[in-house]
Amino acid sequence: MSNLDVLQSAVQSTEIDDRILTTTLIANILSIVSGIFSLVVTVYTENYKKPHGRMVLDLSILNLIYNTLNILLFMEIATEPICQILSFFSLLGYYSSIFYTCCFADTYYRNIKVSLFDNTNRYLRRYIIASTMLGIALAAVGILMKVNDIEEPERLCRCSEADLNFTNYGIPALLSVVFCAVCFISSFSEALERKSVPGMELLFYPIILIIACLPIIVVGLYYGLTKVSYVSFNVGSLEMLLLNGQAFLNGFVQIYHLVSWRAEKRLISGDSFVKSSLLSAQL
Repeated sequence: MSNLDVLQSAVQSTEIDDRILTTTLIANILSIVSGIFSLVVTVYTENYKKPHGRMVLDLSILNLIYNTLNILLFMEIATEPICQILSFFSLLGYYSSIFYTCCFADTYYRNIKVSLFDNTNRYLRRYIIASTMLGIALAAVGILMKVNDIEEPERLCRCSEADLNFTNYGIPALLSVVFCAVCFISSFSEALERKSVPGMELLFYPIILIIACLPIIVVGLYYGLTKVSYVSFNVGSLEMLLLNGQAFLNGFVQIYHLVSWRAEKRLISGDSFVKSSLLSAQL
């Protein structure tokens, strides 16, 4: 290969990286907007008073931490310590959010298998503590491994090594997907036997997690087998769009919840009106 070919390849690779970064930025912005929307809907419908509503509230906050810190990582970073501090909280948001989403799958499993879904939800506190502690521990490991570093001349704090990228993002995603899949498969037959299951809405969040994590898992496994770190614009964009757009997809679940809540309110209001009319007619 001539020097000109090498130069053209490097230029094309840089252009693709810039376009993928733009896609990542857009995904994070959409997720932040969707996260705020999810918080508003949860509070407006008073769903946070229920155990699964509290879980949605917690997940929205964790996603906001992850996506907001990712936006800050797109800015010019003055010093290495600032880069590592921002990276720590970004990793904390990422790890805690995917592990907490696994708790949705666990709640669904327990609801099907053991019928433990009630107003107190004895596992809620454990879910919060476990997800937070795991997030802090793995984020600290990521900082020790220096997963992110300042890149010159842009002075962006980002991960430039494919090995670290898959180790810190792909492997936790793979473990989370496997856990959710096991929960679904283990409770599949029982779920089919039931006409309705309380908290079915919880099922959507792990499904979104699986969809969002699949690209980075596939790309990471491909790199592990071939050691080819180059990805096309379409593949790289899809990977970053889904990984950073999970909160955006979660927003559609909240739209579904809002529509269902309004329909239920109208139904209750209609029943009250009918009962009032019948009572008036009797008088």
